[in-house]
Amino acid sequence: MAKSFAARTGGVRLYHRLRDREALTVIMLHRVLPKALYAEHEPDPDYTITTDVLERLVRFLRGNYAIVGLPELLEARRGTRPLPPHPLLISFDDGWDDNVRYAAPILAAQGTPWALFVAAGAVATGAPWWQETLLLALRSGRAPYGDLWDMATAGTGADKEPGGNRELALLHAYGALEPGRRDGLLARVCARKSGADMADWNGLRSLLGTQAGIGVHG
Repeated sequence: MAKSFAARTGGVRLYHRLRDREALTVIMLHRVLPKALYAEHEPDPDYTITTDVLERLVRFLRGNYAIVGLPELLEARRGTRPLPPHPLLISFDDGWDDNVRYAAPILAAQGTPWALFVAAGAVATGAPWWQETLLLALRSGRAPYGDLWDMATAGTGADKEPGGNRELALLHAYGALEPGRRDGLLARVCARKSGADMADWNGLRSLLGTQAGIGVHG
């Protein structure tokens, strides 16, 4: 009740304004899709927002923070020029194709700098990203965890399902497979639509000269 009261009366905003005046805030996003495409793409709901939400989010951030890009951050790091009060960076992880198609125009229309951190090994594959295919099979219930684990570890001696972060263990198990074998296993449990999940080089080049900064994600 106290948190709700503070949020509704502006107390939370005032607290952050005072506390974070000299601190860099970073917003980390992943996927952005029009609501009409959700059924087709079946994105992870924990990592995906709609274009409408992004538009509202950017307007809110512009009204409450000084949005900066990677050049400003690098200058501040070098000591060349300090960041403005209440600085904020909007960042996107992985390098999804929808970042280029749908997020970039929204950010450009509002004159907002942003940063895209690309998983270089996933660029320009021209096909669905195997990690997304694997996780889609798991979260949609098309294949139970045990079956996916057994398929990846057959003949390796790692028969026991792992504890801890099971999804990460599954990603490591499939990441260690030869790509052809991995794709064949995943095709058994989750038929994906044709087309690439991740941006290609031409898409990334289209961001050059805009307010988008590009970095490497792991």
